[in-house]
Amino acid sequence: MSDRKLYTPAAILLAGAFVGAGLFLGLRSRPVEYPASPLDAQGAAEHARTPRRPPPSQALAATPPVQVAEQVKRVLDSQRAALVNKCWEPAIKTRPTPAEIKYVFDFTFAADGQQIARGVRADRATSRAEVTACVLAALTPVTIPPPGATTRVDVAFSLP
Repeated sequence: MSDRKLYTPAAILLAGAFVGAGLFLGLRSRPVEYPASPLDAQGAAEHARTPRRPPPSQALAATPPVQVAEQVKRVLDSQRAALVNKCWEPAIKTRPTPAEIKYVFDFTFAADGQQIARGVRADRATSRAEVTACVLAALTPVTIPPPGATTRVDVAFSLP
């Protein structure tokens, strides 16, 4: 009976080896087929002539990251009162310490000023998980004047 228990894992291992070898050998000998291009010869030539980016003379000058960070800070400050009312005040009633929460938001903006990513780092000494979750849910996406290039900034923010 004990010999039978040893055969099952060995059989599984052997079967896996056979399947892997079969896939490797079968796929390796198969010729690679690329899908046909939807562009014909004339369409491909026309597509190649079409500029994909504006020439440098027409491109927007990139806004310095320091200026973008100031713009984001103004937007966050405009949402502060709503965040304090919705997230901070309920938490402070149940637990009064710590008296302040410090965050560093990491924003990435597309060239047109639309937010494409946002992250947050909370100071461990002042962190409150329930407030952080509420702030992230309540904070509306930030839109700034077009910086002209993809831009990433870190912005310090605190509550209350």
